[in-house]
Amino acid sequence: MSNKRKKMIMIVIILSVFCFMYILNSKTMIVSDDFPYHFVFSREPNANTKFITNPIEIFGSMGTHWITWGGRVSVHFLLQLSFMLGINFFNIVNSIMFVLLGILIYKHINNTKEIKLSWLVTIYAVIFLFVPQPASTIMWKSGSANYLWSSVLILCMTLIFKKHFDNKKCIKDNYLNMFLLFPFGLIIGCSNENTGCALILAEILFIIAYKVNYKKIPKWAISALIGTIFGYIFLVSSPGNYKRTDIMYPNVQYGISNIFDYILKITRLTYSYLKEIIISVIVTSIIIYKEKYDLKKAISNHTIQIIFLILALASIYSLIISPAYPERCWMFSFVYFTIVIGINISKMKFKSDTISRIMMTLMIILSIKAISEYSSAYYFISETYDEVNAQIVEINRQKDKGIKDIKIHSISQPEGKYNAFKDNGYINSDPENWINVWAAEYYGVDTIEAID
Repeated sequence: MSNKRKKMIMIVIILSVFCFMYILNSKTMIVSDDFPYHFVFSREPNANTKFITNPIEIFGSMGTHWITWGGRVSVHFLLQLSFMLGINFFNIVNSIMFVLLGILIYKHINNTKEIKLSWLVTIYAVIFLFVPQPASTIMWKSGSANYLWSSVLILCMTLIFKKHFDNKKCIKDNYLNMFLLFPFGLIIGCSNENTGCALILAEILFIIAYKVNYKKIPKWAISALIGTIFGYIFLVSSPGNYKRTDIMYPNVQYGISNIFDYILKITRLTYSYLKEIIISVIVTSIIIYKEKYDLKKAISNHTIQIIFLILALASIYSLIISPAYPERCWMFSFVYFTIVIGINISKMKFKSDTISRIMMTLMIILSIKAISEYSSAYYFISETYDEVNAQIVEINRQKDKGIKDIKIHSISQPEGKYNAFKDNGYINSDPENWINVWAAEYYGVDTIEAID
């Protein structure tokens, strides 16, 4: 098949993935934190609470967020900006981010100019099927900004570092790029605790690899590292981090004596959440490492996999300092492990035809599974979508009658692992619950509660 035809098919694949994800996104209504992030941020509604109407207001909103709730200001800035531009705008952006995640993983794995269609399709199927807690990492709007968008940002940075290591200098070592990569590092550093910590380590490892292999460290690499460090310091020094922890996890105890228990717990959770991925990492690693290497040769031949394995482990075990371990936090390690698996497969010493057959088989099996999962996801998400729309109709009907204390019927128990309403809070029977309070503010009423 000609390269031109492959490019056309690749565009069709990418557009199809975008459309599939846009359909699911457009059926996913706002839930939980999505309500308050439509407003200039405050812990709870007050006399000054207002919808964000221009980008300038987001800067003040994020300042309050940093002081009172948390330091992830870069991704929450983007989230509030997208909400300001409309839910449909968000749905488009989130679908694009999913597409970009697949492309970036593909770019990290494919080290040649050859277009490998089976690899790209397989990567999208793997993401859709095995991403941890998909309801909260790729469908829930606030969760997507925190996890999906952060993954895209960090992969953009690591791709620059990797391409340079592969001696494919995608960025010139000049002062302009040095100044551009500093703010980019700053943005990623304060996007998420897991990504910031892991990226700093990855950048340091790449810089060491540059020094060992090329005897020269590019200026932009140092600039990016400094930016990431400053961004991460800004993130973890947020007073809001500690205030939120005190509110949400008041009984958590820290101490050196507990660290071993935390490590064991996180290790068990890692295997539970990423069992298929972990097994694939081990199997593919055994296959490519089966020959006897001396340590220096092994590190030289497999530097990229080693860096990304360390990156995955760093993103996991940085959770030791976290008061809780929600499954969505494993999103980043999933991404890094997937890259390692792909690079391992590409380095297997089989004939190219054998590798092609392996990938074609994987593509067919995983695509069939993904289509089945997608059908189920669409059904369950649509079911909740219809019920929430019915609630909105009822809210507007009561508002038209001048009723300010709204009572609506509860939605049925959400089902399906892609349904954002399954893992996240929504309007319930307590009008003083924080979600109900913010939902009332969002719909412009005094109170709102769900009844059976």
